[in-house]
Formats: sequence, C-alpha cells, structure tokens
Amino acid sequence: MRPVSSAIQAPRLYQTSVGIDRQFNQSSRLSLTWIDSRGVHLLNSRNVNAPVNGGYPFGDRSIRLLAESAGLSRLHQLTATANVNHRKLFLFGFYSLSYGKDNNEGLPADPYDLRAEWGPSTYGDVRHRVVVGTTIPLLWKWSVMPFLAANSGTPYNITTGLDPYSTGFPTARPALLPNAGASECRTSGLVFAAGFGCFNLNPAPGTPAIERNYGCGSAAVNVALRISRIWAFGREGRTGPAEPGGHQPGGGGPPVAMMGAGTGRRYNLTLSASTLNALNHPNFAAPNGDLSSSYFGQSRGLGGFIVMAHGGAPSTYNRKVDLQLRLTF
Repeated sequence: MRPVSSAIQAPRLYQTSVGIDRQFNQSSRLSLTWIDSRGVHLLNSRNVNAPVNGGYPFGDRSIRLLAESAGLSRLHQLTATANVNHRKLFLFGFYSLSYGKDNNEGLPADPYDLRAEWGPSTYGDVRHRVVVGTTIPLLWKWSVMPFLAANSGTPYNITTGLDPYSTGFPTARPALLPNAGASECRTSGLVFAAGFGCFNLNPAPGTPAIERNYGCGSAAVNVALRISRIWAFGREGRTGPAEPGGHQPGGGGPPVAMMGAGTGRRYNLTLSASTLNALNHPNFAAPNGDLSSSYFGQSRGLGGFIVMAHGGAPSTYNRKVDLQLRLTF
C-alpha cells in the first residue's frame, strides 16, 4: 500500500547567493559566487507498518509506504567562472566546491528515526567539479575545440544487506570498528572492507551506525574534442542559429560562441567532426554498497559527468565520433 500523508506539503527551496564579478581587461573576466541553499518539505517515503516493540501498528504484516514531505536538505557551494576572449582565441572555465546534506534519499534504515538519515547528498556533496573549454584557431581557417569535464566521486550508501527492523527492505547500516585489523575482524565473525575497516553487520541496539552515504565513488574525467571549418559566403546579414540553445545539455557544455556561430555572412557552411570521451577513458558509477553481497565495492555500471548530447541524449560512455555538415542561412 502507498498511502499519502494528510499533512503533505509542496517542497520548498530557499536560496541565498552572493557574487563578485571582476573585469580585468576587455578580454578577460572572473566571477565568484557563494550559494547557500536550504530545502524543506522534501518528498520522502517510509514504511509506517514496521514493527514497534514486536507488534505491527496496523495489525498485519503488509508494507505501507507513506508518502510525506518530511525531507530536509542543505547546500553550501562556491563557484568560480572565468572567460577569456582575445582575438580568435576563446577560453572559459568553471569550478565548484560543494558541501551538501539531506535526509530524503531512498528508504530510511529506521522508518521511525529520520534524523539518522541526515548525511551527504548524492547531488550536492560531489566535492569538486571542473569544466574547461577553449577554441584554438588552426591553419586554413580550421579550428579545434577541446573540452574537459571532471568531478570528484559521488557519495553512496553502505548497508548490511539485512533487515533487523522488519521494514521490508534491507536498508540497515552497520557499525564501524576502525581500530580492528583484518585478521582480528574476520576472527570475530565481522566483515572487513578494504579502505574502510571492520564492520559489524549486527550491532547491538543503541550502537552508533555509520552515516548514510558513508562511501564515496571514484572520480570521473571526460575529454571532448571538436574540429570544424566554416565557409561563409553571400551578402552580409544575420543567419539562423548555428547551434540550438546557448549551452549544450549538462550545464557545462561550450557556449554557442565556441561552436562557430555568427560570421556576419548570410550563408554559412560548417563541416565538423566531434567526439565525446576522446581518450576513451572509462568512468564508473558508484560501487555496490551491500556488505552482504559478493559484489561489494565493485562498480557495475558506467557514470561520469555529462558533458554534451550525442544523438539527442546525454552520454558519458565510450568514445564515439560524429561527422556533420550544416548549412545555415
């Protein structure tokens, strides 16, 4: 069953930002922005029929996932944006430093204690994000546009794979014994995880468990590359848009100015070759966090920062080369 709380409210986000913008000269600019964001009444769900003192509140064993708006979030973020536009050379860069927490990601370990769910946010606690792109003119009116996007690892949850509270979901988190060695840990019947320490999957009641999203995945790096040549002809005049929108999807794509728009001529013929993940570097999704699984600590999917659209869909995967011939008028 999926009942809805009678007290449910629309989610709200309160945001404050302070920025400073510095124009160094006619061709370079730097912007710094501090963002403080607070979310309240965020949507979450929990099993309100989990046993209490050995009894089920509704008198049966059914799972009742109550939809409510008890979630909270907090984000502190510093962003820096730099632009240099000198003659035919264009360079832009973006960096963000983020600290974010929330308590409404997935089902809670204990449905009656949402305070224990306050932990790193999978979207707000990606500590570092960097985007750098440039346009470099070449011989015979060709230009090359390299584009780098990188980010630090995404937080992920570590669970026991067990359900001691009979919530219907194996979301319980273990207790950590950081000073126990590998041999001592295994001798005691506990679980040793390299890089973390010794975990107790069945801690005694009242024993502090690790926080939600205790783990952190691997960093991601993606290099895109585009080489193009524009033939402009016809009388002077405004052409149609050379590229849709001001930025590529993903929030970090190169602006239209980098893509060769606006030559001042009525007709523009553009030949280009572009690729995502030019180095064919594998970026992995967050690892499996189930300590009872043989796949614990292994990434079973691809991930990484979305940098552009390939065939109309965001992509972070294997290298792919697109050839394009476009006429704008």
